Amino acid sequence: QPRFLQMHGVPAEEIADLGLKFPENVIIALCAYNHEVAILAKGGAGLLVDLSFLDQTMPLGMIAAEMPEDRYVFGSHVPFLYPHSAAFKLRHCTTSEAFRKKVAAENYLASLRIGEGCET
Repeated sequence: QPRFLQMHGVPAEEIADLGLKFPENVIIALCAYNHEVAILAKGGAGLLVDLSFLDQTMPLGMIAAEMPEDRYVFGSHVPFLYPHSAAFKLRHCTTSEAFRKKVAAENYLASLRIGEGCET
């Protein structure tokens, strides 16, 4: 692995604190591990979690119960991981169709806040 990619992650507690400190901003926690979801859930409604590293050992349906479904977004960690594995994980998880649709696209699109502050 190239040296510039060899860095320590930011602790989930610090990311959650950041979400609470800046609730008006959208923050997407990338590559969170299963055990970090409960910690990140405390970070406020603007803190979202991507799917890329979740579900290695725990069914995604159990992880989904840790946080409201509108706080998960699709993530595949491309180019380092294959996007097909993330799509497969979402397609075959034990959650509702509504959850899968929200994670696949709806939550991310909502996080862009298109239209907020725009005059028509």
